[in-house]
Formats: sequence, C-alpha cells, structure tokens
Amino acid sequence: MFQPIVNLPPAADTSHHRAVAVPAAAECRFAVQEIAPLLVDASRPWLEMLMRPPAAANGATPECLVRALYRRHGIEALDRGVIGVGIEWLSRQPGQLRCSVNVHPDTLVGEGFCDWMIALLRRHQVSPRQLSLEIIEFADTVKLAEFRRPLQSIRNAGVTIALDDYGNGSSNLALLAEGCVDFVKVDRSIIDRIDCNQAYARLVGNICRMCTDQGVGVVAEGVEREAQVSALRGFGVAWAQGYFYSRPRLIEA
Repeated sequence: MFQPIVNLPPAADTSHHRAVAVPAAAECRFAVQEIAPLLVDASRPWLEMLMRPPAAANGATPECLVRALYRRHGIEALDRGVIGVGIEWLSRQPGQLRCSVNVHPDTLVGEGFCDWMIALLRRHQVSPRQLSLEIIEFADTVKLAEFRRPLQSIRNAGVTIALDDYGNGSSNLALLAEGCVDFVKVDRSIIDRIDCNQAYARLVGNICRMCTDQGVGVVAEGVEREAQVSALRGFGVAWAQGYFYSRPRLIEA
C-alpha cells in the first residue's frame, strides 16, 4: 500500500500569473512507474516518481504543470518539496527500493542543496543509493563549470544522476562527456521509431556506444512494443520504461 503524500512548500504570490489556472503544489498528485531491467540484475526495484495534475485539472500535461508550478513556487522550492516527497515515500517502503525524482539543473547548484538532501536522507534513514536525480531536458543547457563540483558532491554521497528525456531538448552533452552522470534516459520520441525506422535505430545504437565508452548506463523511455524491447536488447540497453512494462500508479493518499 502506498503511503500518504506530504505537503509541498506553500505557494508564493501569483498575482502576475492570474491568467493561467495553476494549482497549489499540495493539490497535485504523485505516481510511480517501473524502470524495468533488460540486461541487469533486478534485485533492487527501480521506480520513477511522477507529478500529476489534480483530478479536476482536465487536459493539463505533466510538463505544463511543472513549468507552471516552477513559476508559482520557484524552481528550488518546488524541487526540494518533490524530493522530500520521494525520500519520505522511500522511507515507508520495504526493502531497498530505488526511486528517481526529476530536478531542474538550477536546483543542483543551489546553496547548501547537497547538504540539505543528505541530511534529509539520514533523517528518514534512507540510503543515498536509493535515490536518483533526473536532470530535466526542457531546461537550458547547463554551464559545465558551475555544475561539475555540485554534481560530483552529490555522486560522491551515493546519489546517482541521470539526464532525462535525452534528445528532446537542450541535450547536455558536456555532462556526459565529462563523466558527470550515471545514466542517460533516451526520450520516447526517439525510442518510438526504432523498430520501424533504420535511421532512429542507428541513432539509438550510436547513443548506446557513446554511453558505454563513458561508463554510463542507458534507460529507454516510452517502450510500448515487444519489437522495441528486442531492438533495445540488441543495442545493449540495460533498462526500459514505458507502458509495455507498467503504467504509472497513483500514490494513494
């Protein structure tokens, strides 16, 4: 049974955004979706925590929701709130479950972020190895000089770093080239065509070879068909996520 969701930080003033209906963060729902093993040991289940709009917010996409909430609450305040949800949820689950949480690059370089996160993990008695932070790709390309040290501190603490939605935004190739990340999650817009378009299949094969050379794991997003799974195994992709394996499951309040 999933555990209750904790409240996120109170909303900031939104008078300049009144033309857009933005829910309070505490009204939002959370779901988890399996990241399934293709070629690796599955002794530690891996899930991604996903923010979802309130039931009444018909038609709101998750990305639009996150952008609106960033404007309303501030980037770092919202991310810390969501990470807090993930850590508290992990503390209530049996075993050594691993959970991924999306994070904006600016949050990672916020003052005291790593110390705050590690203190929260210790308070809830959750191992850092159970937490993974996914750098969202709709943010701007990061400035490597600013991010190298914070990312190294986070990884030295045991928390893993992934590039989310790789190939669908400002792909942060410098972070990959410098060995600053542990995983690359290839966007569903690329994965969707690998079983019917040779150009996309070659692209994924090249991404996998590049990541292997850097010692970085690959996760395929948006996997929905058996033919995709077969192709991904052939490329040596270790993890897959999508409706073929499971749909997101709402956390029960």
